Amino acid sequence: MITLSAFSYNSQLSPTPSTPTRLAPFPNIALIATFTSKIRRHRRIRIATTHLHWDPEFCDTKLVQAVILSEWLAKNGAGTGIPTIIAGDLNSQPHEPPIRYLLGDVTAKESFGGFDFGNFTQLESLMSPIRFSSAYSSKDLPYTNKTDEFCGTLDHILYGAGSIEVMDVVGSVGSSRPSYLDQIESLPNEWFPSDHLPLIACFNWGRRDRRRPSLGAAAGLL
Repeated sequence: MITLSAFSYNSQLSPTPSTPTRLAPFPNIALIATFTSKIRRHRRIRIATTHLHWDPEFCDTKLVQAVILSEWLAKNGAGTGIPTIIAGDLNSQPHEPPIRYLLGDVTAKESFGGFDFGNFTQLESLMSPIRFSSAYSSKDLPYTNKTDEFCGTLDHILYGAGSIEVMDVVGSVGSSRPSYLDQIESLPNEWFPSDHLPLIACFNWGRRDRRRPSLGAAAGLL
């Protein structure tokens, strides 16, 4: 690791009519570290891990946090060409605005629920300055969080600008139907101590076919 940065979302936006109730009360943070390869010292990668606000009643809060993170990463990495990965509990499903924004979709002003977040809500729409892709698909893992009242994917590994490709991910247990995960009623349980499943992705430098066997450092892995 060669650099480490951290910030809280509620310290990154100038006061607006909505920030005191929709952003300021929630001390979510992001940690960003830049690593260099032990094998090829000129190769670097930046990894951001974060936990966005959890409450479904605050969809606008989660979206503005995602916007702040993307803007911060773009501002502090402009022109470097260093690949960027976001990994964490984003408390948003793949079809919801925070994820769609990070994946490069045009996000309408209405997605902020009519709240005032300054420059972010002055335009009719906005797009992420870094367009990310998801390392996981719905075929890899059916969900990351499951309770008696909810089942869905809230955790994500997203990767952006740079010359990296996904080689493999840790997916569901077992290939038969119903699969092992289909039989789980809720999390946590006696086999999974967390209410979220872990995500692991293996990346490779350069463009290669997705889901190739992992060969270790000899294959140019990070």
